[in-house]
Amino acid sequence: MESGTSTLRSENNVLKNNLEQAQAENRNLSDKLAAETARVGSIEQQRLIFMITTGVMAAVAAVIAVVVRRGRGTPATTPIQQPTAQLIYCPSCGGQLQYIPQHQKYWCPNEQKYI
Repeated sequence: MESGTSTLRSENNVLKNNLEQAQAENRNLSDKLAAETARVGSIEQQRLIFMITTGVMAAVAAVIAVVVRRGRGTPATTPIQQPTAQLIYCPSCGGQLQYIPQHQKYWCPNEQKYI
């Protein structure tokens, strides 16, 4: 009977050692997993920050492009400027012309027509 008990104790000790080794390996793997998770999380944060920054930079570039394009030439909504206080005369009758901003033309009161 003692040899049976001895064998059971021996097997029990082997099982305990195997369990301790498995638990140690499990702790080691858990630590590695935690480190890898932290590293991947950090990479994902950096990637997200990069994507947001790139998007903001693209939006700013688009706004700058629109502003620069509008600054070129004369926009269609800019009214034609009224001539300075210079006397202009009708080529037909020689009378003084009046500038009419609404029509952007000169009016001859003598001949009752636009020039």
